[in-house]
Amino acid sequence: LFQNDQNGDFVDITGKLRLKDLFWEDLEFVDMNDDELPDIVILDRLGGIHIRRNLGREPWFNKKILPLCVGILFLMGVGPALPWGATSWQKAWERLKLPTIAMLLVGGASVGVFGLDHPYAVMSFAFGAFASVVTVHELAWPAWARSKKKGESFGGAFASYAVRSRQRVGGYIVHLGVIMAAVAIAASSAFKTQADLALPLNEPVAFEEYTLTFKGIEELTEPHRTIQAAQVEVARGGSSMGLVSPKMNQYYAMPNNPIGTPAVKSSLREDLY
Repeated sequence: LFQNDQNGDFVDITGKLRLKDLFWEDLEFVDMNDDELPDIVILDRLGGIHIRRNLGREPWFNKKILPLCVGILFLMGVGPALPWGATSWQKAWERLKLPTIAMLLVGGASVGVFGLDHPYAVMSFAFGAFASVVTVHELAWPAWARSKKKGESFGGAFASYAVRSRQRVGGYIVHLGVIMAAVAIAASSAFKTQADLALPLNEPVAFEEYTLTFKGIEELTEPHRTIQAAQVEVARGGSSMGLVSPKMNQYYAMPNNPIGTPAVKSSLREDLY
């Protein structure tokens, strides 16, 4: 929290003003372009309170989310793989050998076969393979041991084991879900193609395998906002995929801060924003 002093400089007054003393109608939202600012900055300038929230801006998440995914995948792989209590290097390596081989194969294929040069994405895929092998092993090994000991089928042994150890099985299923989410985030960052395009009215513009044609703008009015929606026709391979409508929302409560809403065309193969 800062306040303008007589020299025009901002002076830290954190703790000297209670936010509950401020009224909502006193707040003015302003746009600032520095993406390195903290999540919330509050300025007292010429008697007005100015708030700028940085969360939600793409550069912040691009810089932070992939390192976080790498750390999560590393811990989710190494933690369950290591034996409890004291152990020898030989026993530890026996448990880590197969996941490590999977990690090296996936990491090598990401660079050598697919040509990825995004270090955090490669690390995410490699540690994702490591954590996946560990998680599947921890899920399947007790059932496999039970089936060998009691002569049961693997499916029956796993069902009995899952009923008796619901928390353990549920926890590792959650691990698989987190691994899938982290790898998906890394893939969306590594394989994306982004470009700034000018779309003249009714003139097709090519982007990768798509053809985009701007058809005009539709203006809508709602009780709490006005909307400007662009009408863009999307085609791929000569076949129309329909219209998309990216919007710019102007909320009456925030007249100086229009908020954009992207349009998304999703498929099993890729998403077009």
